[in-house]
Amino acid sequence: MKRLREKHDLRRFEYTALIGFSEGASDEYSTYLHLLVNWLEIEAASQFMARERVREIAGRKHHYRWIYRSVLSDWHSLEDLFRTRGIVPIAPAEHAARRDDALR
Repeated sequence: MKRLREKHDLRRFEYTALIGFSEGASDEYSTYLHLLVNWLEIEAASQFMARERVREIAGRKHHYRWIYRSVLSDWHSLEDLFRTRGIVPIAPAEHAARRDDALR
């Protein structure tokens, strides 16, 4: 999440993070974090089945409902943000470690 500058980058979407079951995670930080986690989940699952099917399944979840709705409705904007910050595509850990060392 550090690369997202905590939740400040996500606030540009004017989200009011919903907290608690069944809409969000246990706290605000976790809810914002799960915007990334759930985006990655959908992206990864789409490598194995049709994206529309994955979107349908995500839209019917009984947990993190606000998070999934937000990810699905803001898919391309979130993708642009994650790519701009170098979060996706995901690189092997050894590459990330070298990149982080270079930034120090």
